[in-house]
Amino acid sequence: MTRRLWLGRAAFTLVELLVVIAIIGVLVALLLPAVQAAREAARRATCNNNLKQLGIALHNYHDVYNRLPHNHAVWHWALGYGEFRGTHLVRLLPYIEQGGPLYERLDFRLNTVEDTMMPDGERIFSKEVETFYCPSDTTDRRSRDTNRALCNYAMQTGAQRYGSPHPCNLAVFVGIGPGGDPSGENWFGTGPEWHANWSWGEPNRAISGIISRGGAGWTPGWAGSPVYLTIAPWAARFRDIADGTANVIAMGEFRPKCADHASVNGWVHVNSIWMATTAPINFPTCPGEFGNPVDQWSGQFMPGRACNHFQSWNTSMGFKSRHPGGAQFVFCDGSVHFLSETINYDMYQRLGDRRDGRPVFGF
Repeated sequence: MTRRLWLGRAAFTLVELLVVIAIIGVLVALLLPAVQAAREAARRATCNNNLKQLGIALHNYHDVYNRLPHNHAVWHWALGYGEFRGTHLVRLLPYIEQGGPLYERLDFRLNTVEDTMMPDGERIFSKEVETFYCPSDTTDRRSRDTNRALCNYAMQTGAQRYGSPHPCNLAVFVGIGPGGDPSGENWFGTGPEWHANWSWGEPNRAISGIISRGGAGWTPGWAGSPVYLTIAPWAARFRDIADGTANVIAMGEFRPKCADHASVNGWVHVNSIWMATTAPINFPTCPGEFGNPVDQWSGQFMPGRACNHFQSWNTSMGFKSRHPGGAQFVFCDGSVHFLSETINYDMYQRLGDRRDGRPVFGF
């Protein structure tokens, strides 16, 4: 009898059990955000280290070639331009961890170096380079349509105005820049690509950043094609960065799913990573986010939302990240900075302009 009474008193009632479960649930709910924040801090630190490594690689490349790497595509290797094809990330391979062996595999005799075959039977454009990814961006590492390996970092072209299938008058969001024409002619985001008049950035300077979009096209005599050369490749020397290497952005983060070129091409393809400071940081152009439709290839889009389209290059080809509140950038001196998405727009353009002569502070 005594033993039975003791056993009965040791048991939990249903109410007590529910209370304990509720307390555990509250503790987990309180702890989960802290765990997620710790994980994001670790991912952000990895991203920071990747940018530092790329910053060092830019300096090492410049020491060898006395110029920063550029984007370039020349289809006819016989003209002697083979070693210049591909993106700036292709040329940085020898200067990053585990990138040298991959660079040695590239066959610059091919019309497009991305067709280089690897020993495992895959083309080189499918090879994922860990240093080119930010772990905070959890979207696909490869394009679903082309199986190309994507990336999260790109050099910057500055305060560029781009024509695109979905034109965007960005002045609606950022206002008319210094010297802008109230009629709209000089508003940022209108007019043809490389327009002579600028309302932000350096006046009358097409490439205000440290790299051009890149060279692409056919050369004379190849397969009977006409002469078709566009977008001459260009990259700065450190001496061209008159504002000081500590005051100019070299590379930053972007999200490939948020732009049409970047989402289907990859780190080898020249026509994919030509980001600019034109768009405010983290401007929402990503399909399936912030009310943007998932399928944007159809061309259908909500009225008044052209700037949110992932084919609106003035906004989609801008720097973006999954870090809350901003994105990380490596400057031309190799230092890494986190820039808030609420940074003053004029200040952001100064950081993207290599020689506008205007002071930068407090960024």
